[in-house]
Amino acid sequence: MTRSSLTFLAAIGTLGAIVLLVVVVPGRTTEIQKRGVKAEGQILYKDSRVIEGRPVYVVRFVYADNQRKNHDVENQMASAGDWEHLKPNQYVPVYYLPDRPDVAFLPGAIGMVAPHSRALTFVGWSALLGSIALWYLAFKAPKNQKPPTPNGPTTTRRNA
Repeated sequence: MTRSSLTFLAAIGTLGAIVLLVVVVPGRTTEIQKRGVKAEGQILYKDSRVIEGRPVYVVRFVYADNQRKNHDVENQMASAGDWEHLKPNQYVPVYYLPDRPDVAFLPGAIGMVAPHSRALTFVGWSALLGSIALWYLAFKAPKNQKPPTPNGPTTTRRNA
């Protein structure tokens, strides 16, 4: 590839990564991420169920709001990995809305994180790393030189 095409691709990758990481992902915050209050909760139990052929990971926890009133809430976890790390009777951070204390979420629960935010963050960082590699290749590429122009077609004459 030529230096100018590598530079163009690197610039597009960098711009796309910045737009994803600075504009798109932060703009997809949920209401609980914007206005949520942090409290400490305790895991009561966790369960995995199969619904429509897919596993669903559920966690039930209890927490006290700022008025010291207990709330019992059940969350569906977004991934099996987040669910696996939780243990019964474990104390965990809980985020709830002050005006609706029965709406509470654990970190990693569906509803806490905007859909596809983790995937978009991964794509953004991947694009940024890829564009850094392209910038390096563009810097190392030889400067654009015009290809040698042929002198035109060669014709020969015969003397008869």
